[in-house]
Amino acid sequence: MRGIMSTAMLLAASDESDEKVELLKVPESVPNGELLQFEGKEPSQPDEMLKSKGALKAWERVKACLQSSKDGDAIYVSAEEAFRMTSSAGPIKTETLREAVIQ
Repeated sequence: MRGIMSTAMLLAASDESDEKVELLKVPESVPNGELLQFEGKEPSQPDEMLKSKGALKAWERVKACLQSSKDGDAIYVSAEEAFRMTSSAGPIKTETLREAVIQ
């Protein structure tokens, strides 16, 4: 995510009750540390000047818009428009959870 330098970040989808949780599936050929992107959005690089409080606030705004689609794709939904999360090897998906919250 732009502005947050991390050595590891896990994203998971969960059902409404948070009883079922599953990690998002990234294609196996994607190298560790690859910067993920959203289709239809310009690729970006981490912002070195963003301070940690600002980074946390930015992450909270992004996290509130993440979910899985009817097809299991991880998406960012903004103003009735959805942007699929992708890697160099294809889309990021949930295994079984559909229309679920991603955090």
